Amino acid sequence: MDNSLAQKQPAPAAPADLEKLRAKVIFACTIGGALEWFDFGLYGLFALYIGKTFFPAGNSTVSLIIVFSTYALGFVVRPLGALLIGRYADRQGRKKALSLSMLMMAVGMLIMVVTPSYASIGIASPLIIMAARIIQGLSTGGEIGGALSFLVETAPAEKRGYYASFQQLSQTGSFILAGGTVWALTALLGEHLITSGAWRIPFAFGLLIAPLGYYVRRQLDETPLFEQQLAGGTTPHSPLSEAFTHNLPELLCGIGIVALWTACSKITSSFMPAYAVKELHMSIDSPYLGLLAVGIALLGAPWVGKLADRVGRKILMCGSAALMILTVYPSFWILDHFRTPWVLIAQQFFLGVLMVIYSGPASAMLAELFPTRTRSTAVGASYNISVTVFGGFAPLFATLLVEWTGDPKSVALYFILAGVLSLVSVWLAPDKTGRVID
Repeated sequence: MDNSLAQKQPAPAAPADLEKLRAKVIFACTIGGALEWFDFGLYGLFALYIGKTFFPAGNSTVSLIIVFSTYALGFVVRPLGALLIGRYADRQGRKKALSLSMLMMAVGMLIMVVTPSYASIGIASPLIIMAARIIQGLSTGGEIGGALSFLVETAPAEKRGYYASFQQLSQTGSFILAGGTVWALTALLGEHLITSGAWRIPFAFGLLIAPLGYYVRRQLDETPLFEQQLAGGTTPHSPLSEAFTHNLPELLCGIGIVALWTACSKITSSFMPAYAVKELHMSIDSPYLGLLAVGIALLGAPWVGKLADRVGRKILMCGSAALMILTVYPSFWILDHFRTPWVLIAQQFFLGVLMVIYSGPASAMLAELFPTRTRSTAVGASYNISVTVFGGFAPLFATLLVEWTGDPKSVALYFILAGVLSLVSVWLAPDKTGRVID
Protein backbone atom coordinates (compact mmCIF):
# COMPACT_ATOMS: atom_id res chain seq x y z
CA MET A 1 0.00 0.00 0.00
CA ASP A 2 2.83 2.37 0.80
CA ASN A 3 4.45 1.56 -2.55
CA SER A 4 1.18 2.26 -4.34
CA LEU A 5 0.89 5.64 -2.70
CA ALA A 6 4.49 6.42 -3.49
CA GLN A 7 3.90 5.66 -7.15
CA LYS A 8 1.05 8.16 -7.23
CA GLN A 9 3.18 10.98 -5.90
CA PRO A 10 4.75 13.18 -8.61
CA ALA A 11 8.51 13.22 -8.59
CA PRO A 12 9.90 16.48 -7.16
CA ALA A 13 10.97 18.86 -9.89
CA ALA A 14 14.63 19.74 -10.14
CA PRO A 15 15.41 23.42 -9.41
CA ALA A 16 16.34 24.08 -13.05
CA ASP A 17 13.11 22.46 -14.26
CA LEU A 18 11.06 24.44 -11.75
CA GLU A 19 12.62 27.73 -12.86
CA LYS A 20 11.92 26.82 -16.48
CA LEU A 21 8.29 26.05 -15.61
CA ARG A 22 7.96 29.38 -13.80
CA ALA A 23 9.34 31.31 -16.76
CA LYS A 24 6.98 29.51 -19.15
CA VAL A 25 3.99 30.21 -16.90
CA ILE A 26 4.79 33.93 -16.69
CA PHE A 27 5.16 34.16 -20.47
CA ALA A 28 2.03 32.14 -21.22
CA CYS A 29 -0.17 34.02 -18.76
CA THR A 30 1.14 37.41 -19.90
CA ILE A 31 0.88 36.93 -23.66
CA GLY A 32 -2.40 35.03 -23.46
CA GLY A 33 -3.97 37.57 -21.13
CA ALA A 34 -2.79 40.47 -23.28
CA LEU A 35 -4.40 38.96 -26.37
CA GLU A 36 -7.65 38.30 -24.56
CA TRP A 37 -7.84 41.81 -23.11
CA PHE A 38 -6.72 43.35 -26.41
CA ASP A 39 -9.78 41.99 -28.13
CA PHE A 40 -12.10 42.75 -25.23
CA GLY A 41 -10.81 46.31 -24.98
CA LEU A 42 -11.12 47.05 -28.70
CA TYR A 43 -14.89 46.97 -28.39
CA GLY A 44 -14.84 49.89 -25.97
CA LEU A 45 -12.25 51.83 -27.96
CA PHE A 46 -14.29 51.55 -31.16
CA ALA A 47 -17.65 52.10 -29.43
CA LEU A 48 -18.59 55.07 -31.62
CA TYR A 49 -17.95 53.18 -34.87
CA ILE A 50 -19.40 49.87 -33.72
CA GLY A 51 -22.54 51.81 -32.84
CA LYS A 52 -22.77 53.30 -36.32
CA THR A 53 -22.16 49.89 -37.93
CA PHE A 54 -24.39 47.59 -35.88
CA PHE A 55 -26.59 49.80 -33.68
CA PRO A 56 -27.62 52.87 -35.72
CA ALA A 57 -29.92 55.34 -33.98
CA GLY A 58 -31.17 58.84 -34.67
CA ASN A 59 -29.37 60.21 -31.61
CA SER A 60 -25.63 59.65 -31.12
CA THR A 61 -26.02 59.44 -27.34
CA VAL A 62 -28.72 56.75 -27.68
CA SER A 63 -26.49 54.80 -30.07
CA LEU A 64 -23.58 55.04 -27.62
CA ILE A 65 -25.75 53.90 -24.72
CA ILE A 66 -26.85 50.85 -26.74
CA VAL A 67 -23.23 50.02 -27.59
CA PHE A 68 -22.15 50.32 -23.96
CA SER A 69 -25.16 48.23 -22.91
CA THR A 70 -23.95 45.49 -25.26
CA TYR A 71 -20.43 46.03 -23.89
CA ALA A 72 -21.90 45.47 -20.42
CA LEU A 73 -23.53 42.23 -21.66
CA GLY A 74 -20.07 40.74 -22.08
CA PHE A 75 -19.44 41.52 -18.42
CA VAL A 76 -22.81 40.21 -17.22
CA VAL A 77 -21.94 36.70 -18.43
CA ARG A 78 -18.39 36.84 -17.07
CA PRO A 79 -19.31 35.44 -13.64
CA LEU A 80 -20.89 32.47 -15.43
CA GLY A 81 -17.67 31.98 -17.41
CA ALA A 82 -15.68 32.23 -14.19
CA LEU A 83 -17.81 29.54 -12.55
CA LEU A 84 -17.87 27.15 -15.50
CA ILE A 85 -14.23 27.49 -16.58
CA GLY A 86 -13.09 27.90 -12.96
CA ARG A 87 -14.74 24.62 -12.02
CA TYR A 88 -13.06 23.01 -15.02
CA ALA A 89 -9.69 24.39 -13.87
CA ASP A 90 -10.13 23.22 -10.27
CA ARG A 91 -11.14 19.72 -11.36
CA GLN A 92 -9.24 19.10 -14.62
CA GLY A 93 -6.32 21.51 -14.42
CA ARG A 94 -5.29 25.10 -15.05
CA LYS A 95 -3.63 24.29 -18.40
CA LYS A 96 -6.79 22.92 -20.04
CA ALA A 97 -8.89 25.81 -18.76
CA LEU A 98 -6.54 28.49 -20.09
CA SER A 99 -6.35 26.81 -23.50
CA LEU A 100 -10.16 26.66 -23.66
CA SER A 101 -10.54 30.36 -22.83
CA MET A 102 -8.10 31.27 -25.61
CA LEU A 103 -10.06 29.25 -28.19
CA MET A 104 -13.31 30.91 -27.18
CA MET A 105 -11.80 34.38 -27.47
CA ALA A 106 -10.61 33.56 -30.99
CA VAL A 107 -14.19 32.65 -31.96
CA GLY A 108 -15.41 35.98 -30.61
CA MET A 109 -12.75 37.84 -32.60
CA LEU A 110 -13.76 36.03 -35.79
CA ILE A 111 -17.39 37.05 -35.38
CA MET A 112 -16.41 40.72 -34.93
CA VAL A 113 -14.34 40.58 -38.13
CA VAL A 114 -16.86 38.94 -40.47
CA THR A 115 -20.32 40.06 -39.28
CA PRO A 116 -22.06 42.27 -41.90
CA SER A 117 -23.41 45.68 -40.90
CA TYR A 118 -26.99 46.53 -39.92
CA ALA A 119 -27.44 48.13 -43.33
CA SER A 120 -26.64 44.77 -44.97
CA ILE A 121 -28.57 42.19 -42.93
CA GLY A 122 -30.76 44.22 -40.57
CA ILE A 123 -31.57 43.06 -37.05
CA ALA A 124 -29.49 39.88 -37.44
CA SER A 125 -26.36 42.03 -37.31
CA PRO A 126 -26.67 43.33 -33.72
CA LEU A 127 -27.92 39.92 -32.56
CA ILE A 128 -24.77 38.25 -33.90
CA ILE A 129 -22.60 40.88 -32.21
CA MET A 130 -24.42 40.26 -28.94
CA ALA A 131 -23.62 36.54 -29.32
CA ALA A 132 -19.95 37.43 -29.86
CA ARG A 133 -19.97 39.52 -26.69
CA ILE A 134 -21.42 36.59 -24.74
CA ILE A 135 -18.69 34.24 -26.01
CA GLN A 136 -15.99 36.81 -25.23
CA GLY A 137 -17.47 37.41 -21.78
CA LEU A 138 -17.49 33.70 -20.92
CA SER A 139 -13.91 33.37 -22.14
CA THR A 140 -12.54 36.38 -20.29
CA GLY A 141 -14.50 35.39 -17.19
CA GLY A 142 -12.54 32.15 -17.02
CA GLU A 143 -9.17 33.75 -17.75
CA ILE A 144 -8.36 35.50 -14.48
CA GLY A 145 -8.92 32.55 -12.14
CA GLY A 146 -6.76 30.18 -14.17
CA ALA A 147 -4.03 32.74 -14.83
CA LEU A 148 -3.66 33.90 -11.23
CA SER A 149 -3.82 30.32 -9.94
CA PHE A 150 -1.03 29.36 -12.33
CA LEU A 151 1.11 32.32 -11.29
CA VAL A 152 0.81 32.07 -7.50
CA GLU A 153 0.97 28.27 -7.43
CA THR A 154 4.30 28.19 -9.27
CA ALA A 155 5.88 31.17 -7.50
CA PRO A 156 8.12 30.87 -4.41
CA ALA A 157 6.40 32.32 -1.33
CA GLU A 158 8.70 35.33 -1.16
CA LYS A 159 8.00 36.28 -4.81
CA ARG A 160 4.24 35.76 -5.20
CA GLY A 161 3.56 39.49 -5.47
CA TYR A 162 6.09 39.75 -8.29
CA TYR A 163 4.75 36.71 -10.17
CA ALA A 164 1.08 37.66 -9.76
CA SER A 165 1.78 41.20 -10.98
CA PHE A 166 2.34 39.80 -14.46
CA GLN A 167 -1.41 39.31 -14.70
CA GLN A 168 -1.68 43.09 -14.45
CA LEU A 169 1.15 43.38 -16.96
CA SER A 170 -0.90 41.32 -19.42
CA GLN A 171 -3.62 43.97 -19.22
CA THR A 172 -0.92 46.60 -19.65
CA GLY A 173 0.17 44.92 -22.86
CA SER A 174 -3.38 45.11 -24.13
CA PHE A 175 -3.61 48.83 -23.20
CA ILE A 176 -0.46 49.63 -25.15
CA LEU A 177 -1.20 47.31 -28.06
CA ALA A 178 -4.81 48.44 -28.39
CA GLY A 179 -4.10 52.13 -27.79
CA GLY A 180 -1.12 52.17 -30.16
CA THR A 181 -2.89 50.23 -32.89
CA VAL A 182 -6.05 52.32 -32.74
CA TRP A 183 -4.14 55.60 -32.59
CA ALA A 184 -1.99 54.65 -35.60
CA LEU A 185 -5.03 53.46 -37.52
CA THR A 186 -7.08 56.61 -36.90
CA ALA A 187 -4.10 58.87 -37.63
CA LEU A 188 -3.27 57.10 -40.91
CA LEU A 189 -6.76 56.41 -42.26
CA GLY A 190 -8.91 59.16 -40.79
CA GLU A 191 -12.45 59.04 -39.41
CA HIS A 192 -14.16 58.36 -42.75
CA LEU A 193 -12.35 55.08 -43.44
CA ILE A 194 -12.59 54.02 -39.78
CA THR A 195 -16.36 54.57 -39.86
CA SER A 196 -16.58 52.71 -43.18
CA GLY A 197 -15.20 49.52 -41.66
CA ALA A 198 -11.45 49.91 -41.11
CA TRP A 199 -12.12 49.58 -37.35
CA ARG A 200 -12.27 45.80 -37.98
CA ILE A 201 -8.55 45.65 -38.84
CA PRO A 202 -7.26 45.40 -35.22
CA PHE A 203 -9.75 42.58 -34.53
CA ALA A 204 -8.34 40.72 -37.54
CA PHE A 205 -4.82 41.34 -36.21
CA GLY A 206 -5.79 39.81 -32.86
CA LEU A 207 -7.35 36.85 -34.65
CA LEU A 208 -4.07 36.14 -36.44
CA ILE A 209 -2.11 36.18 -33.17
CA ALA A 210 -4.56 34.01 -31.19
CA PRO A 211 -3.07 30.66 -32.38
CA LEU A 212 0.26 31.68 -30.82
CA GLY A 213 -1.39 32.19 -27.43
CA TYR A 214 -3.14 28.83 -27.71
CA TYR A 215 0.08 27.03 -28.69
CA VAL A 216 2.07 28.54 -25.81
CA ARG A 217 -0.56 27.54 -23.27
CA ARG A 218 -0.77 23.99 -24.57
CA GLN A 219 2.96 23.57 -23.84
CA LEU A 220 2.60 24.28 -20.10
CA ASP A 221 2.87 21.72 -17.32
CA GLU A 222 0.42 21.79 -14.44
CA THR A 223 1.30 23.67 -11.26
CA PRO A 224 3.03 21.76 -8.42
CA LEU A 225 0.22 22.52 -5.96
CA PHE A 226 -2.48 21.25 -8.33
CA GLU A 227 -0.42 18.12 -9.10
CA GLN A 228 -0.13 17.41 -5.38
CA GLN A 229 -3.87 17.80 -4.97
CA LEU A 230 -4.51 15.49 -7.93
CA ALA A 231 -2.08 12.87 -6.65
CA GLY A 232 -3.64 12.99 -3.20
CA GLY A 233 -7.12 12.42 -4.57
CA THR A 234 -8.48 15.59 -2.94
CA THR A 235 -9.89 17.28 -6.04
CA PRO A 236 -13.20 18.90 -4.98
CA HIS A 237 -16.41 17.53 -6.49
CA SER A 238 -18.07 20.95 -6.46
CA PRO A 239 -15.56 23.83 -6.19
CA LEU A 240 -18.37 26.37 -6.54
CA SER A 241 -20.41 24.99 -3.65
CA GLU A 242 -17.31 24.63 -1.50
CA ALA A 243 -16.16 28.18 -2.26
CA PHE A 244 -19.50 29.74 -1.36
CA THR A 245 -19.89 27.53 1.71
CA HIS A 246 -16.41 27.78 3.23
CA ASN A 247 -14.97 30.95 1.64
CA LEU A 248 -17.93 33.36 1.54
CA PRO A 249 -16.26 36.12 3.66
CA GLU A 250 -13.17 35.90 1.44
CA LEU A 251 -15.36 36.04 -1.68
CA LEU A 252 -17.06 39.22 -0.48
CA CYS A 253 -13.71 40.71 0.46
CA GLY A 254 -12.35 39.83 -3.00
CA ILE A 255 -15.27 41.58 -4.70
CA GLY A 256 -14.47 44.74 -2.76
CA ILE A 257 -10.74 44.52 -3.47
CA VAL A 258 -11.35 44.42 -7.22
CA ALA A 259 -13.85 47.33 -7.28
CA LEU A 260 -11.36 50.22 -7.60
CA TRP A 261 -9.05 48.21 -9.85
CA THR A 262 -11.79 47.50 -12.41
CA ALA A 263 -13.52 50.89 -12.19
CA CYS A 264 -10.28 52.70 -12.97
CA SER A 265 -9.33 50.23 -15.70
CA LYS A 266 -12.66 50.31 -17.54
CA ILE A 267 -13.19 54.06 -17.31
CA THR A 268 -9.72 54.85 -18.66
CA SER A 269 -9.79 52.20 -21.39
CA SER A 270 -13.41 52.04 -22.54
CA PHE A 271 -15.12 55.27 -21.53
CA MET A 272 -12.48 57.96 -21.99
CA PRO A 273 -12.12 57.72 -25.81
CA ALA A 274 -15.82 58.44 -26.41
CA TYR A 275 -15.89 60.91 -23.49
CA ALA A 276 -12.95 62.95 -24.79
CA VAL A 277 -14.41 63.22 -28.29
CA LYS A 278 -18.07 63.76 -27.37
CA GLU A 279 -17.86 65.78 -24.12
CA LEU A 280 -14.47 67.50 -24.36
CA HIS A 281 -14.56 67.94 -28.15
CA MET A 282 -11.03 66.68 -28.71
CA SER A 283 -9.63 65.26 -31.93
CA ILE A 284 -10.27 61.61 -32.67
CA ASP A 285 -6.70 60.43 -31.98
CA SER A 286 -6.13 62.27 -28.64
CA PRO A 287 -7.86 59.72 -26.37
CA TYR A 288 -5.76 56.87 -27.70
CA LEU A 289 -2.58 58.72 -26.74
CA GLY A 290 -4.07 58.99 -23.26
CA LEU A 291 -4.62 55.23 -23.26
CA LEU A 292 -0.99 54.72 -24.25
CA ALA A 293 0.00 56.85 -21.24
CA VAL A 294 -2.03 54.55 -18.97
CA GLY A 295 -0.33 51.54 -20.53
CA ILE A 296 3.13 53.02 -19.95
CA ALA A 297 2.29 53.67 -16.29
CA LEU A 298 1.08 50.09 -15.87
CA LEU A 299 4.40 48.73 -17.14
CA GLY A 300 5.60 49.30 -13.59
CA ALA A 301 3.46 46.40 -12.30
CA PRO A 302 6.36 43.93 -11.79
CA TRP A 303 8.38 46.51 -9.82
CA VAL A 304 5.35 47.29 -7.67
CA GLY A 305 4.87 43.54 -7.18
CA LYS A 306 8.48 43.22 -5.99
CA LEU A 307 8.00 46.13 -3.62
CA ALA A 308 4.82 44.53 -2.26
CA ASP A 309 6.80 41.35 -1.51
CA ARG A 310 9.08 43.46 0.70
CA VAL A 311 6.74 45.88 2.46
CA GLY A 312 3.43 43.99 2.26
CA ARG A 313 0.32 44.35 0.11
CA LYS A 314 -1.80 46.53 2.38
CA ILE A 315 0.38 49.61 2.75
CA LEU A 316 0.64 50.12 -1.02
CA MET A 317 -3.01 49.35 -1.79
CA CYS A 318 -4.48 51.45 1.02
CA GLY A 319 -2.24 54.39 0.14
CA SER A 320 -3.19 54.25 -3.52
CA ALA A 321 -6.93 53.96 -2.81
CA ALA A 322 -6.82 56.92 -0.41
CA LEU A 323 -4.96 59.07 -2.94
CA MET A 324 -7.45 58.12 -5.66
CA ILE A 325 -10.38 59.18 -3.48
CA LEU A 326 -8.75 62.54 -2.68
CA THR A 327 -7.39 63.48 -6.11
CA VAL A 328 -9.63 62.03 -8.83
CA TYR A 329 -12.20 64.86 -8.77
CA PRO A 330 -9.54 67.61 -8.98
CA SER A 331 -7.95 65.73 -11.91
CA PHE A 332 -11.23 65.78 -13.85
CA TRP A 333 -11.74 69.44 -12.91
CA ILE A 334 -8.37 70.29 -14.44
CA LEU A 335 -9.17 68.26 -17.57
CA ASP A 336 -12.55 69.97 -17.96
CA HIS A 337 -11.01 73.45 -17.68
CA PHE A 338 -7.91 72.77 -19.82
CA ARG A 339 -9.14 70.62 -22.68
CA THR A 340 -5.90 69.86 -24.47
CA PRO A 341 -4.37 66.51 -25.49
CA TRP A 342 -1.39 67.04 -23.17
CA VAL A 343 -3.62 67.60 -20.14
CA LEU A 344 -5.59 64.48 -21.06
CA ILE A 345 -2.38 62.45 -21.37
CA ALA A 346 -1.10 63.77 -18.02
CA GLN A 347 -4.38 63.01 -16.27
CA GLN A 348 -4.55 59.50 -17.71
CA PHE A 349 -0.91 58.83 -16.77
CA PHE A 350 -1.60 60.01 -13.21
CA LEU A 351 -4.59 57.66 -12.90
CA GLY A 352 -2.48 54.87 -14.40
CA VAL A 353 0.23 55.35 -11.74
CA LEU A 354 -2.32 55.14 -8.93
CA MET A 355 -3.92 52.12 -10.57
CA VAL A 356 -0.67 50.16 -10.88
CA ILE A 357 0.28 50.85 -7.26
CA TYR A 358 -3.08 49.38 -6.28
CA SER A 359 -3.55 46.58 -8.82
CA GLY A 360 0.04 45.26 -8.80
CA PRO A 361 -0.30 43.88 -5.23
CA ALA A 362 -4.06 43.26 -5.66
CA SER A 363 -3.48 40.30 -7.98
CA ALA A 364 -1.49 38.45 -5.32
CA MET A 365 -3.78 39.44 -2.44
CA LEU A 366 -6.83 38.17 -4.33
CA ALA A 367 -5.28 34.78 -5.15
CA GLU A 368 -3.90 34.36 -1.62
CA LEU A 369 -7.38 34.62 -0.13
CA PHE A 370 -8.32 31.11 -1.30
CA PRO A 371 -6.96 27.51 -1.06
CA THR A 372 -5.79 25.50 -4.08
CA ARG A 373 -8.95 23.35 -3.98
CA THR A 374 -11.18 26.25 -5.01
CA ARG A 375 -8.72 28.94 -6.07
CA SER A 376 -9.62 29.20 -9.77
CA THR A 377 -13.36 29.17 -9.11
CA ALA A 378 -13.24 31.55 -6.14
CA VAL A 379 -10.80 34.03 -7.70
CA GLY A 380 -12.78 34.00 -10.95
CA ALA A 381 -16.11 34.44 -9.16
CA SER A 382 -15.04 37.31 -6.88
CA TYR A 383 -13.11 39.09 -9.61
CA ASN A 384 -15.81 38.79 -12.28
CA ILE A 385 -18.74 39.64 -10.03
CA SER A 386 -16.90 42.83 -9.13
CA VAL A 387 -15.89 43.51 -12.73
CA THR A 388 -19.50 43.02 -13.85
CA VAL A 389 -20.90 45.42 -11.26
CA PHE A 390 -18.15 48.04 -11.12
CA GLY A 391 -16.46 47.58 -14.51
CA GLY A 392 -18.92 46.27 -17.07
CA PHE A 393 -21.46 48.96 -16.34
CA ALA A 394 -18.85 51.68 -15.73
CA PRO A 395 -18.97 53.23 -19.24
CA LEU A 396 -22.78 53.09 -19.23
CA PHE A 397 -23.14 54.57 -15.73
CA ALA A 398 -20.49 57.21 -16.44
CA THR A 399 -22.29 58.20 -19.66
CA LEU A 400 -25.61 58.43 -17.79
CA LEU A 401 -24.00 60.43 -14.96
CA VAL A 402 -22.70 63.04 -17.40
CA GLU A 403 -26.03 63.09 -19.26
CA TRP A 404 -28.13 63.50 -16.10
CA THR A 405 -25.94 66.06 -14.35
CA GLY A 406 -24.68 67.92 -17.39
CA ASP A 407 -21.31 68.02 -15.61
CA PRO A 408 -18.36 66.21 -17.26
CA LYS A 409 -16.57 66.09 -13.88
CA SER A 410 -19.27 63.83 -12.40
CA VAL A 411 -17.35 60.83 -13.78
CA ALA A 412 -15.08 61.19 -10.74
CA LEU A 413 -17.92 60.20 -8.40
CA TYR A 414 -17.76 56.67 -9.79
CA PHE A 415 -14.06 56.41 -8.90
CA ILE A 416 -14.72 57.70 -5.38
CA LEU A 417 -17.48 55.15 -4.70
CA ALA A 418 -15.29 52.26 -5.85
CA GLY A 419 -12.30 53.66 -3.95
CA VAL A 420 -14.12 53.77 -0.60
CA LEU A 421 -15.36 50.18 -0.99
CA SER A 422 -11.89 48.91 -1.93
CA LEU A 423 -10.16 50.79 0.88
CA VAL A 424 -12.41 49.12 3.46
CA SER A 425 -12.04 45.68 1.84
CA VAL A 426 -8.23 45.84 1.71
CA TRP A 427 -8.11 46.94 5.33
CA LEU A 428 -10.19 43.91 6.37
CA ALA A 429 -8.36 41.35 4.17
CA PRO A 430 -5.54 39.21 5.59
CA ASP A 431 -2.06 40.08 4.33
CA LYS A 432 -0.28 36.79 3.47
CA THR A 433 2.89 38.37 2.10
CA GLY A 434 5.70 35.81 2.20
CA ARG A 435 3.60 33.15 3.93
CA VAL A 436 3.15 29.61 2.62
CA ILE A 437 -0.24 28.97 1.01
CA ASP A 438 -2.00 25.61 0.70
